[in-house]
Amino acid sequence: MNKQFKEILVMNLMYNLLLAVILSIVAQIMSFGTVMWPAVLLDMLIAYILEMVIALGLPFSKWGMNLANKYAEPGTLKYRLLMTTGTAIPFAIAMCLGMSFINVVENGKVIGYEMQTHITYYRGIPLSMINYLKVAVDGVEVPEEDIRFTPDGIDWFTLKEMETVSSIKWEYGTPGTVRVLKEGGLSKGHHQVKLTVCTRTAYKRRQGTVPCLLLEQHTFPFRSRGI
Repeated sequence: MNKQFKEILVMNLMYNLLLAVILSIVAQIMSFGTVMWPAVLLDMLIAYILEMVIALGLPFSKWGMNLANKYAEPGTLKYRLLMTTGTAIPFAIAMCLGMSFINVVENGKVIGYEMQTHITYYRGIPLSMINYLKVAVDGVEVPEEDIRFTPDGIDWFTLKEMETVSSIKWEYGTPGTVRVLKEGGLSKGHHQVKLTVCTRTAYKRRQGTVPCLLLEQHTFPFRSRGI
């Protein structure tokens, strides 16, 4: 293993770890308005693996070093800036393309689009305790009958069906997936998708059981490639 290859490998490992942490925290804040640390660890692992695959598959570090060697002397500030710029810009473009919103495709046909969210309660709840789910795209609310939900990626339910589902729970720390059925999915371009989730919980007090509604809203800045 030559010195240049070692330098490239170490630089990729450092860049990827730092980017994984930053991307995971920023994504949590954008999606939930706060940082949910148990979920951040899983997100960071996924982001790190994705970044490593991209970084090892495409020679971003080599491109940065070639750019710096061509226009600056090694060891200078200009050299470091050019190397960082030449590495970061194509990497950022690849990550942007890789993390773009992708419509849901089944049997070669786009059937809709989906997003994920975490429960804000401190423990899991039966699906029957999800009071309602609402989705709005660019200010236009999606019809209730077009929305589907799964707490585990296996069993899917309509909002009407969830009203009587008490045996299946949406567990804390497990992302639930909200899917909107729409032929062709989202059109190509930027969209603001607003997800509102209202869950119903119950607290036991001396006076009896007191119902409590927990409301959460997320706005997703999706960029669809229209596929």
